[in-house]
Amino acid sequence: MSERLTRRAVDAWLKTGKNEWLWCGEVRGFGAHRRDGSRAAFVVQFRVGRGRTAQRRRVVLGEYPTMTVEEARQQAAEHISAGWKGNDPVETKRAQRAAQGRQRDTVASMVGAFNAARRPHLKGRSADQYESIWHRLILPDLGTKPVSSVKRREIASVMDEVERTAGPSVADRVHEQLSLFFRWYAERDDDFTSPLVRTMKRHRAGSGAHPMTDMEIRQFWSACADAGIAGVAGRFCLLTATRRNETTRATWPEISSDGVFTIPPHRYKTKREHIVPLSQAALDLLSDLDKASPYLFGIGDGEPDNWTLWLTIVAAGGPNRPGLSWHSLRKTGRTLMSRAGVRSDHAERALGHVQGAIERAYDKHDYQAEKRSAFEALAMQLQQIINFEYSTEANVVRLRNAA
Repeated sequence: MSERLTRRAVDAWLKTGKNEWLWCGEVRGFGAHRRDGSRAAFVVQFRVGRGRTAQRRRVVLGEYPTMTVEEARQQAAEHISAGWKGNDPVETKRAQRAAQGRQRDTVASMVGAFNAARRPHLKGRSADQYESIWHRLILPDLGTKPVSSVKRREIASVMDEVERTAGPSVADRVHEQLSLFFRWYAERDDDFTSPLVRTMKRHRAGSGAHPMTDMEIRQFWSACADAGIAGVAGRFCLLTATRRNETTRATWPEISSDGVFTIPPHRYKTKREHIVPLSQAALDLLSDLDKASPYLFGIGDGEPDNWTLWLTIVAAGGPNRPGLSWHSLRKTGRTLMSRAGVRSDHAERALGHVQGAIERAYDKHDYQAEKRSAFEALAMQLQQIINFEYSTEANVVRLRNAA
């Protein structure tokens, strides 16, 4: 039929029950498609661009009688005109919907799905630590922003603040979490590009934490006296050569009446129980602590905020050269054991380092006495350094000037 498409024409066409299509003779490409006896859908067919090679489009404009013939004709003419000019209204509408969807995808709303997707592939403790980084360090500043609108300068500002308050290593953990999140989101969005670049990382690859010199040990020990509970935790960590979390999350039931610190497998890196016979110096530290908290170094019922403990000691006058961190205490403890003449295999067992498979299979000795001697030797070395009875600086011989 080549007549103008009107309401009367559409009603008459629907009553006849004939022909699946009804085309308008006035607007080429505009017509109606029968759905059932009383309903039809308005459609428009057009090309994007000119010539026979131009892409064809067919768009459903709306349902009749919900949409009137006049409304459908106007929309059809707009689509045909846009296509004639080389514009694709279909792609434009898709882009608008995608942009609206990205505006709804805030960082906070998508992080929940991101963490839920990867939790089954992580150890429970690791998953909790990663989510803690998000909730404490990232979401307060970026949570309300749409993912597609996060700018590099905003991320740099967050990392600058984290580096200032918690150190470069923690800032790099923030970078790592954002990198994984943006990669995950990019896999689900055709147009998203991560704003991160590798040069934003703050901690440069190297030999890791450095052991402290004798001068720095004295500076550290003195600063701990003014650093409150952070200082006590720092001294205990140095005397036991344990890792940060193993020290700061220690609970009173892990300290036995005979002075043995037992770190359970779920809190130890190798997933094995680690026995630390405490030196008298370490026991003296614990004797002055308040046992109101379940944690040795906690305040109230909560865990201590171990992210800021090192910075608290630095703020109290502790050493602050590049390469020094909480793990420096463990390396310093191991170094001083060697200086004190502790056998290497005894020192390695004192630190909980895993021995060879054959040795573990045949040697079932617990080495508790040897480890206690190693920790007492470490405490003696620290006492000598702090009291200036022995230090590498004191052994320097000054040469007299030539006459």
